[in-house]
Amino acid sequence: MPHPLPRITKQRTLLAVAAFAVIATWSCGGNGGGHGDGFSAQYLLSVSRLKAANTGLILYINDYDDAVPLSNKWVDELTPYVKDPTSFNSPAVAAPGYGYALNSAVAGKDLISFTDPSTTISLFDSTDLARNATDPTSTEPSPPRYGKRNTLAYLDGHVQDEVTTQTPPPSLYVDSQTRLKSVNLGMFEYANDWDDVEPLANKWMDGLQPYVKNDALFHSPAIVI
Repeated sequence: MPHPLPRITKQRTLLAVAAFAVIATWSCGGNGGGHGDGFSAQYLLSVSRLKAANTGLILYINDYDDAVPLSNKWVDELTPYVKDPTSFNSPAVAAPGYGYALNSAVAGKDLISFTDPSTTISLFDSTDLARNATDPTSTEPSPPRYGKRNTLAYLDGHVQDEVTTQTPPPSLYVDSQTRLKSVNLGMFEYANDWDDVEPLANKWMDGLQPYVKNDALFHSPAIVI
């Protein structure tokens, strides 16, 4: 059965703060690094494109009661959430091929089914070049499509090997990042509800209030109230 139409008034979900990993730059830990690891420009472009597609996936999930798109329909269902249609195309795959697939293990399921979204692959490079390809991760190209590895996106919103030049920040900065991520997620959801229009100048906090869990998130932790 198709998923129900999105609610007009969106409820906050447990995904909300973690979902904003789709906007923030993430550290990659054991997954590898960025430019310093010698990845090709084509690979980095693939990371950028899959990031945009995965952002659309997270926004879709947040709209549809935490449900992942159905098999063989995901590109169609994510299209309203992804501004650049080339985000669905691997830069290493010639048209009319696509090259990215939705993990068949997550298709059509609810987030509650997965104990750790940060280790659950959502979208990935696949040898299935069809539009809306939905496959097991065993269809990753071998040898990898970009020389060193394939591109992988995860259900918490991050993409393997997102480039970062930051060193681990102090706790105050981490707290500020967390707050701003939540506010910026509210900004994206507001724009998604209002035909891609951002809040008005000098009224943006008021406009975002229904999308942000509590007022403290609008305050920098470095500013004493």
